Amino acid sequence: MVSCLLYADDLVIMSDSADGLQSQLDSLHKWTKDHLMTVNYDKSKVMHIRKTTVNQCGHTFMFGDKTLELTSKYRYLGLVICEHTDFTTTTHELLTAGSRALGSLTSKYYNMGNMDYDTYTKIYDSTVSPILEYASAVWGFKKYNPLERLQYRAIRTFLGVGKTLLSRLSQEKMRLDSYT
Repeated sequence: MVSCLLYADDLVIMSDSADGLQSQLDSLHKWTKDHLMTVNYDKSKVMHIRKTTVNQCGHTFMFGDKTLELTSKYRYLGLVICEHTDFTTTTHELLTAGSRALGSLTSKYYNMGNMDYDTYTKIYDSTVSPILEYASAVWGFKKYNPLERLQYRAIRTFLGVGKTLLSRLSQEKMRLDSYT
């Protein structure tokens, strides 16, 4: 099992037992003291990743003389990880960010008076798609209809049609990949 993740100045410590995690925290605390490093306690949390049928760990985790707060979700590299590994929160946040990006594209589209297909799809592919697809290798194992609806909204905007047009027809005309 991987016991830690490091990225820039972020560290995530993992263990398959409460005692193992406390031991790692004790080792890290000693190392920070030996090397005169400080820890931001406001950002230091403990999350018990588990099935919904399993109760949260009752262990009190300490870092030196400080008690670490238990949390139900944690943001790591822009991805929200929840204690039950449900990525609904993550996809909701990506959808919100994707909606903002699409709003910006829509504004440009209307301000220009017209935009050709290639330009519109290049801007969509470089501004909206990367947001919607961010870390999809982690969370993308499930169908997320709201992401599809945002893509359909982009298609309808370009085609100038209402919501009643068949979504699949719009998608095929624009040759956009499905998120499902």
